Amino acid sequence: SDLYVSEPELFYYRRDQGYPGWIARKCQPLLLEDTSRSDPLSRTGPLIDPRVGSYLGVPLVVQSRLVGTLEVTSSATHAFNTDDQAVLVMLAEHAAVALDNARAYQVQAGRVEELAGLQRVAESISVLQDPERLYARLGQRLAEVMGTEMAGVLLYDRDGQRLVAQKPVHGMVDAVAARFIIPL
Repeated sequence: SDLYVSEPELFYYRRDQGYPGWIARKCQPLLLEDTSRSDPLSRTGPLIDPRVGSYLGVPLVVQSRLVGTLEVTSSATHAFNTDDQAVLVMLAEHAAVALDNARAYQVQAGRVEELAGLQRVAESISVLQDPERLYARLGQRLAEVMGTEMAGVLLYDRDGQRLVAQKPVHGMVDAVAARFIIPL
């Protein structure tokens, strides 16, 4: 069968739109041997392509939770049958677990990186006794960890009821940092 690969555009479907929406809503496979003879479902989404003659899609489910859909199309009608559907369902089971594991790994890797960055910040604080060097190091490390251009320390001034920037502020000229005050 011919596979149609669309241009690199993003198409968004709600659960009440198109074939992917139907699959997500019903959490069931959808086999359409001839899309021109299908119900108006095909005209409710952003992708209306006359080159799609037949369609087969299945839900990607992990522990009763929908994580996506797996879909194939062909310009020819009657390109897919129930045997193809059975194969796609089997592939979807494995793909869903792999995708879910990859997503969980990505989240966990982000947390590990964040914790490592915080550990480096804590180490910076524990080594420095000079407040100005401490603020400089802390601002630099925070900017690295958070991926920002500026970072610094603001301390609370009880008498003035305000936060006052402590020089140096990473990414900010000292003359500007000296005037960086936030009234509370």
